[in-house]
Parts: sequence; structure tokens; C-alpha cells
Amino acid sequence: MYETQSGSSLSTGCSSTRLDLTVRSGASSSAFAVVPGGSSTGCSGPLSVISHVHVGTWQLDLTGPATGGGADVVDGVLRHVRIDQANAACRFSVVGEARVRFHEATQRLEVVETGRSGRLRQSGVVGCLGQIRDGGAVDWKVTFDLASPDGVVTVR
Repeated sequence: MYETQSGSSLSTGCSSTRLDLTVRSGASSSAFAVVPGGSSTGCSGPLSVISHVHVGTWQLDLTGPATGGGADVVDGVLRHVRIDQANAACRFSVVGEARVRFHEATQRLEVVETGRSGRLRQSGVVGCLGQIRDGGAVDWKVTFDLASPDGVVTVR
């Protein structure tokens, strides 16, 4: 969800989104994982279909407590987020950080950056016919399924 020039919200979405996530061996909650890439397809945005390009390496820090068991829901922060978005009439980036929850039992990472907190922002807006406000807040709510060749991921 993007913030428009008038301060209202512009609903958006993608039909498919994937993150490449690498859990660090022996990881602590800080710097738990890195996200070197990702992709999205079928994304709607201002004025039409819009491309989403993952930029840079993001970092996943877990900030909540974990018991070391297999059923924790651990809060965290996805840092250094940058997603460049563009179509023929509009170009901008989404930058900042987003709150997350890792559900050990289901092996899902849920991004829960809602309420226009300002932790994620629109930046470098070019064009967009006034539909995207430079510096505006972004809401992002999506769930990613984790899969590891090493088996179930648990937080200790």
C-alpha cells in the first residue's frame, strides 16, 4: 500500500513474490540471516503493471525471545530494504526496514509493516502523475514460506 500525494492509500499487490534467504550458520538473533535477492511477478502499481527489483543485500535480525523449541513466533526486523519499482509512467524506490515475525511451527516469515509507521518510505519518485508522494509511508504485508536444504529452521 503506497501513500498518494493527497495522503490517501493506493492499494497494490503482486501475484507472486519470493525472497532468497540465507540463515547464517550458528546464527544469533542479531544478523540471523541475509537476503541477497528476491523477485516479484504480476505486480500492480500506479497507473498499470509495475516491475519490482530487489536491490542490495538485506539483513534479517530477530529481536524477540525464543525458547529453542520448535513452536516459537519470534519478532524481528528486515533491514536495508530497497525495492526499485518502475513502469513507463512512474519510477520510485521503497526503502527502509520492516517488522517481521518468524513462525517456527509453520516455517513462515511474515512481513507486518502496517499502520503507515514510516519505517518503509517511497523515495526518488519520478513521474507517477502525482499518485505517489516522495517520502510517503509504505505498508507491506506478505508471508514467505521458508525452505532449507538442511531441514527445519529453529531459533535459539
